[in-house]
Amino acid sequence: MANPSLQELLNQLKDEKAKNRQKAVQGLAQLGNPAAIPTLAKVYEIDKDKRVKEEAKKALTQFRAYEMTAKAAPASGSSPLKTVRLLLIISLIGLIAGNVALQAGILGGDEEKTVYTPSNRQALIQQVTASFFEIRQDADALKEEWGKIGSEGGRLDCNRTFNRPKAMTLSTVDHYTYPDIATLLGERYQFALSILDISFNQWDEFCRPNNPLPPGVSDSITNSERLNTILASLDALQDSMNTVTNNPVPTRDPEFCCTIPTDGQNGEAGSSGNTPSQPLVTTTPDINATPLPNIDYATHIAALEALLTNGEFRLNDLLARYSNIQTTGFADCTNPPGVDAPYALPPDQSGDPLLNQAVLMVNSALGSLKQSVDIFNNNCTRNPQTALQQGVAPANIASGQFTQAREQINILKAR
Repeated sequence: MANPSLQELLNQLKDEKAKNRQKAVQGLAQLGNPAAIPTLAKVYEIDKDKRVKEEAKKALTQFRAYEMTAKAAPASGSSPLKTVRLLLIISLIGLIAGNVALQAGILGGDEEKTVYTPSNRQALIQQVTASFFEIRQDADALKEEWGKIGSEGGRLDCNRTFNRPKAMTLSTVDHYTYPDIATLLGERYQFALSILDISFNQWDEFCRPNNPLPPGVSDSITNSERLNTILASLDALQDSMNTVTNNPVPTRDPEFCCTIPTDGQNGEAGSSGNTPSQPLVTTTPDINATPLPNIDYATHIAALEALLTNGEFRLNDLLARYSNIQTTGFADCTNPPGVDAPYALPPDQSGDPLLNQAVLMVNSALGSLKQSVDIFNNNCTRNPQTALQQGVAPANIASGQFTQAREQINILKAR
């Protein structure tokens, strides 16, 4: 087939011969059209031939590499890859950035001190309640839709609207001040959202125009089981919410907030041992400050951008592995993603607060990624479900931190 079109290659995926399906996947990878990504993900999930699955995996990795190395800003239309893999990244970005509530003040004489202002506790509880409600609404609605498949004439109502809730995350000061609310938004909550994202991924794939792979009974059963898991998680979370509302734990003094403890301090450190002990969020440096003449900004920015690109690519690889555990129950433990070492500024190059904050953000993202990678590696072969349940939360946190870091570097470059 000379220069086959996208549709011709998609049709070839239905060929009974595995060799022809394998060639179709290779053709889609060469074509480079991101519209093929959902179908490739489906092929990787359901095709019975190992060679076809391996080609689909290579193709998806290639598409992720394209996205991670793209320098231009995203187009106004959302790409299928972002719909499939980066929904939580996008939601975490806005909430992390929007919830940071830090103010600088002068307390007593000439002594300058950072004042940390937490959000109102009741307002946070209302936001958590609203998030739980939206997740439950969507899970119930999706369960109803997937239940139609298999009945006579049953089909998905692709015009149906959903909340598609974004993940709620606390600012650093709120996470410190209200530890019980932070627990509500921990692994179980993130796990429920990740499963909901997978079900929406399937929905979007089957509802796109000219989809050559219509849903079947197996899709209905698989997604119904996923959604039952979400609803069970929400029931457990609601019990925890009742406890938080009726028996709140003592809040912490926000004056001492925002230093990430190392292992063994207060029981809050990540397991990776790679989390920086400096403040995660400080007062915002002056973006209009004059760059210092002795600092090689170009070299540092290039190095930080390389760390971000590598980190985001490896994070997407890791998220794909978690998704595979969720959909198949098995883990791909071969060639797990690595994590670069934190970036260190030489002492004579560390006088710019804006640059220091960019380095801190990059290192924080790498630390969260390493925590998730360590969890995956330690549990992959023995207990992949443990890897999934414990590793998704730090991976999602890393997603938001990577985006924060990239935004910070863009500010540094534009100064």
